[in-house]
Amino acid sequence: MSARSAAAYELGGEGLQRLPVVGPVAEGDAEPGAAEGAELVDHLAGVPHRAAQVAGAIGTVAGAEVAAEDELDLSQSEVKTLIVAGEPGGSIPRMRTRIESLWNGARVLDHHGMTEIGPVTYSCPKRKDVLHVIESAFVPEVISPDTGQAVTAGELGELVLTNLGRLGSPLLRYRTGDLVQPAESQPCECGSYEMALVGGIRGRTDDVVVIRGVNLYPSAVEEVVRSCESVLEYRVEVQTGTTLAEVRLEVEVSPECHDPANLVKRLETSLRTAFALRIPVSVVPSGTLPRFEMKSKRWVRV
Repeated sequence: MSARSAAAYELGGEGLQRLPVVGPVAEGDAEPGAAEGAELVDHLAGVPHRAAQVAGAIGTVAGAEVAAEDELDLSQSEVKTLIVAGEPGGSIPRMRTRIESLWNGARVLDHHGMTEIGPVTYSCPKRKDVLHVIESAFVPEVISPDTGQAVTAGELGELVLTNLGRLGSPLLRYRTGDLVQPAESQPCECGSYEMALVGGIRGRTDDVVVIRGVNLYPSAVEEVVRSCESVLEYRVEVQTGTTLAEVRLEVEVSPECHDPANLVKRLETSLRTAFALRIPVSVVPSGTLPRFEMKSKRWVRV
């Protein structure tokens, strides 16, 4: 997935103007500071404009938190469109809904690409949970990460790409490491015959954690966690020091949550229902967990 996505822009009376961005950064680059994030949020909240692009689903959530801290009312924001990239999020229903609610109903569009190969997908105009591969630029395949054989439609697999337009750096059958689920039927509701990826980028082949025989993908856990609107931030600890690996979840909750114990109970039940695993959940004090304005690092091994 892309190391650095496009900057944020404002479309106003003087044309398209570049803004500071809160979003993913390349490895080794300095992470955007709070001042830069506040500057972007202040600009987006206070200046009338029609469209803005913010790199990274987590960046948009972090930006909303900065706005709240600075007492900026995003319910008055005139941002109409948020284009997110750099990590799973824009195609995850719960995350997308949360972003849209935080940014006054702004429409969230997802896409993804890679430094090695360029922009790869775009949001389906009809189905919010679908990304289309730009087949004018790529020959896409979806294979089993284990066997290398093509998967059937509707089955999870690894996206493989051959680029058609990069003369200086052609890549043949490049294994992206991105896990995707090709749609079962064509054409799409939007009329496109280009490969449709349901749920966008579902995870990475190197992200999966096996707990008691169950494959846990970060995007799947994210979907469950975001079903609890009171969760502001979370972290998954993978404990590998025992014979069988275990996971536990730490969450920060919003001040409006008056019954954290009940939230913990509901979240543990939802996780057990989704994965047939007992995953302990604990509430930590506000501000305990780090905020990542780049690709999310919520999964840690201890």
